[in-house]
Amino acid sequence: FKSHEVWTSKKLAVHWMTPVYHDGHLYAIDGEREDNSRLVCVDADTGTELWTKNIEWEDEALGKMMGRSGPVKLSALRASLMRVDDAFLCLGEVGTLLWLDLSPKGCEVKQRSQLFYALHSWSLPALSHGLLYVHQQSAPLSGAGEEGTRIICYDLRAVK
Repeated sequence: FKSHEVWTSKKLAVHWMTPVYHDGHLYAIDGEREDNSRLVCVDADTGTELWTKNIEWEDEALGKMMGRSGPVKLSALRASLMRVDDAFLCLGEVGTLLWLDLSPKGCEVKQRSQLFYALHSWSLPALSHGLLYVHQQSAPLSGAGEEGTRIICYDLRAVK
């Protein structure tokens, strides 16, 4: 078969995940490092970037766990993204699960749940019949519990 290049982008540097195509647009986590990772929407026909967003929030529980008096600022960082039914599921790098409404107009976080606190959760989860299989790459940030890598199954059938 023959193929030809339609467009290229040096600005879109997807490193940790494969973009998700939906209705003529690509949605992806762009960036190789923590300090430059962001969610982005690109027109799939032209390569034009339509918007970019850093998904950030403050987490009181992690702050307490770390012995701080206030919350800790967290971000999705180098996350993975998949289309599920009529929404997008995003697994953030430190174990945060986000349900997102993504469109060419922008991003809305519908729900957020902290599955665990562990760094480097880069692998794309698997979803089958409402069960989400997540690879936790590193030991929990709390220093307690399971050490190192593990696969965890979460039941999402009652969620949404």
